[in-house]
Amino acid sequence: MNLEDNIYYIVIHNQYSPRGTKDQYHLEKVFTRNQILEIIDKESGYNFKSGYITIVTNDESFLDKYLFTINLDEFKLLCWKYNNDKSKMPEYDSNNIRINCDFFHGFSQYIYQYFLKILNDDIISASQYYTEISYEAVDFSGFEYVNTEKHYEGWRENIDFIHFITPERYRKNNDESIFHNNDYTEGNIETFKKLLNVNILEIGTDLAPNINWEWCNGRLRYFDKISNKRLYITEELLQFLRNDNTINFLLKTTLDKNFYIEYYVTGLDYPLPQKDNKYKDEDESNSSKDYTYDKYKGAYGYDDDSIDNAFEGDPENYWNID
Repeated sequence: MNLEDNIYYIVIHNQYSPRGTKDQYHLEKVFTRNQILEIIDKESGYNFKSGYITIVTNDESFLDKYLFTINLDEFKLLCWKYNNDKSKMPEYDSNNIRINCDFFHGFSQYIYQYFLKILNDDIISASQYYTEISYEAVDFSGFEYVNTEKHYEGWRENIDFIHFITPERYRKNNDESIFHNNDYTEGNIETFKKLLNVNILEIGTDLAPNINWEWCNGRLRYFDKISNKRLYITEELLQFLRNDNTINFLLKTTLDKNFYIEYYVTGLDYPLPQKDNKYKDEDESNSSKDYTYDKYKGAYGYDDDSIDNAFEGDPENYWNID
């Protein structure tokens, strides 16, 4: 899928929130010239808005033709456009600068860092990730409405894609749809069974004599030939699972350079201790309480203890209640 002559196209989308103006960047490598032409044709149409998309490339034919294509040196300048501290700015060739930065939207050093990871083929995509929380609210006039807030959660790598076609090994019905990588961030032994078609506690034992762990960079690695997915886990974390097969783990989902889905077990997901619910305990104690009505025959609908407690242990006060 790699382009000839080391030509690269990295597309930067700014997916503005429909409910606000927060930047929400998505960076992704495009692997074919035909696909980048389709993207340009779409973005140059009626819905094109300057600043929503930038293409960083070393393809001179594109740089000479399209206003929203820039080269690497120009991209470096834009990433430090709003930063007064230029001490960490990477070197660039001023002879390659063709643009007036005042007419281009600036980026940040974080975007530059993820861009380099894509350029170096460490990842294919990187996205700023937000979660949404909806809740009911009331305005000053008493009108009820549903308000939605977006909360920034950081960057995700190789999870979200806009242009990357699903690798053939993961396709269903041979359709060339956009790849979707489910982001598993936690899991347990049942999760591993679902993803890898095996009880990982049986790997390398008499229960599964035909499969075994591999040792890779300080971790145990298992490759499932059915799902074409890999799992990485340390011996220490696997021992935790042997001791207690109900525990949960923290996971990192990613895609390697050859487009294989991989899951890294990064730690234990300890459950939060349950807090005592004082009101619940009181309700439960009341529901199991035996009520008696012998002394006052249930007068005024109260049990004996309630009447005694209400009048500080002097039940004679009860008869003067009126």
